[in-house]
Amino acid sequence: LKSQYGYVVIDNEAGMEHLSRRTNGDIDLLIIVAEQTSIGEVTTRRIVEMAEQLPICVKKIGVVWNKADSEKNLDLIDTFGYVPFDEDIFNGSSQGKAIFEFDDDSSALVAIRKILCGLIKQKA
Repeated sequence: LKSQYGYVVIDNEAGMEHLSRRTNGDIDLLIIVAEQTSIGEVTTRRIVEMAEQLPICVKKIGVVWNKADSEKNLDLIDTFGYVPFDEDIFNGSSQGKAIFEFDDDSSALVAIRKILCGLIKQKA
């Protein structure tokens, strides 16, 4: 697919199995989405270490902190941005709403848009 498209986005299940199985062997940009908890930090560190140790190519790696209530950085990894907890998204997702059904000015969607625009500008 990569040769046929400018961007290929793969949304993997949470965890590290997709890396250890090497289903994605040539990665331009690996975005880890994690919550600002001790488990989220440990998992983020493990994913970075695994990406460095496996025989795969990851050109750039970073984290987006989800449901973030403050700006936190790990020394080990770039932070691409912060997505605040958004009660409308939380409630809507439990009702099965699609992302396109939320208001454009949702705090989480605004943050995600800003992060993605920044990453696209960096690549250009």
